[in-house]
Amino acid sequence: FSFMIRVRLPAGYCTAEQWLAMDDTCQRYANGTLKITTRQTWQFHGVVKRDVKPLMRAVNRACMDTLAACGDVCRNVMC
Repeated sequence: FSFMIRVRLPAGYCTAEQWLAMDDTCQRYANGTLKITTRQTWQFHGVVKRDVKPLMRAVNRACMDTLAACGDVCRNVMC
């Protein structure tokens, strides 16, 4: 099996260090592509089951998370 994991990016903002960390993470644990979505966030595709935990840890080390990044929740609402 393979999974898609979406990162939460409030207001679509990230630092250069976070960008580089996510680029490295997609090379290590996903299919090598970092997809930018219309909702101003990233998606990792092709994550195999054994790499889910290491990928999530890499996202957390970059001071980001996946909490409420998908599903039936409000995302990137700005006033």
